[in-house]
Amino acid sequence: MASRLSPVLVILVGLSLFIGPFLLFPHAGQQNCVNFVEPTSADEIPSNADVLRYEELSPAAKQAFDQARAASDGTATVYGERCPDEFRYTDFVGEYYIQSDDEYYVLETASGGGLFPIGIIYGMGFGLVGGALILLGGYSSIREQPTQVQEFVYGGLAGFGVLLLVLAAVDANFVLVLGLTLLAIVLTYGVIGYDLPVKPAVGFALVASLGVLVALVGFGFRGSITIVVLLPPIVIALGIVSRILRVHLIE
Repeated sequence: MASRLSPVLVILVGLSLFIGPFLLFPHAGQQNCVNFVEPTSADEIPSNADVLRYEELSPAAKQAFDQARAASDGTATVYGERCPDEFRYTDFVGEYYIQSDDEYYVLETASGGGLFPIGIIYGMGFGLVGGALILLGGYSSIREQPTQVQEFVYGGLAGFGVLLLVLAAVDANFVLVLGLTLLAIVLTYGVIGYDLPVKPAVGFALVASLGVLVALVGFGFRGSITIVVLLPPIVIALGIVSRILRVHLIE
């Protein structure tokens, strides 16, 4: 008889994938304000440039400037409400000159994240994989006798989920983690379509897509990651078709 270990592992890994992005990327969805500070001299400041005096800056601007100046690479990022109103943060680099006592600095600003904000993408991808694993683990745990094949498949998906969390935690190559996350989405939702009854599978696909849409609207994001919304129903449909074809071929 098959054990009950794999369903439990799948549920635990699914929950970890849900929680992981909040711990790894606590500022996901907030504006990223990147500040780069380096010393300069009065002679290098353009004649038509405005020079801001440090003591006249707002507390938020002073904090952003101080953090960047104290950093070893001269760069510091602040988030959300901590972004100073004095500086503009866009996809284009802004340049400001600041005088502190008898020293001069140039402050360059930019908006972090761009078209591919890591925290949001990991949150969406990990959330989809985590939800699928929780569903599969829960459904498998209430079966009278999960098959050895199902135990092996669910255990493999749980191991894949752990790999994703480890790679994200060690800040592995973003393209690698993104590619593996998309593969995990395809595998987990394919198993849902192939192994679960049709109505629950379709219902979960719709709920997952709705959840992604709500999250994207909440984040105010309009990038190409919205393609993730279409993945659950498409992959689950392929899984259902594969099961139907297998049944007909066997018969």
